[in-house]
Amino acid sequence: MHRKILLFISIVCSTIAQEKESCVLQELVNRNKNITQAARLVGISPRLVAAVIYAERLRNVHWDDTILDEVLARNGYNSSVGFAQIKVNTAFWIEEQLHTPEGTYFLGKQIQSLFSRSRSREALVKKLTVDSLNIHYCAVYLAMIKKRWNEAGYFFTPFNETGLLATLFSLGIVKLSGEERLPHANAAMNKFGETAQRFYNGFELREKFGE
Repeated sequence: MHRKILLFISIVCSTIAQEKESCVLQELVNRNKNITQAARLVGISPRLVAAVIYAERLRNVHWDDTILDEVLARNGYNSSVGFAQIKVNTAFWIEEQLHTPEGTYFLGKQIQSLFSRSRSREALVKKLTVDSLNIHYCAVYLAMIKKRWNEAGYFFTPFNETGLLATLFSLGIVKLSGEERLPHANAAMNKFGETAQRFYNGFELREKFGE
């Protein structure tokens, strides 16, 4: 009897996981143009952006949390907001780097001109609730991380780039202490990164998001 119960629970959990993945894949298809446009704007692979969002929504998003996250964000909490689950403090940091030409993460005046600095938390949260803008923040953040590591001499390969960038995306390029998470030679993927890399290497939505 005990084994039957465990088997039943296993089947139910597997079914729920498959249904969630199907929903995530459909969400990516529905936002194909936004993802592709955002990625090309900053010179990275649309599939990279899709892979990171896939990992985020598959691993971290609970469908009933969306409204609560927005409410918390508007009330001073550093919650994750929107389709790509961008944290409020991260979004503020992204805007600051985009408007700091002498900074390490500056991506150029053309991209700077497309992102105005938010005048308030409310204004920023409102931006992040718009899928197309949220995806652009995601793509810009990934491009910044990639630029920083490339310029520090780190060599990504097709077999680890997505996973490592996704890992850094999930951890945050700035530690809780306020220190930068510096490039280093022995970088390794966390579970989030492994999920993103697996999607990137796989066949799901390859017709929608190429290399």
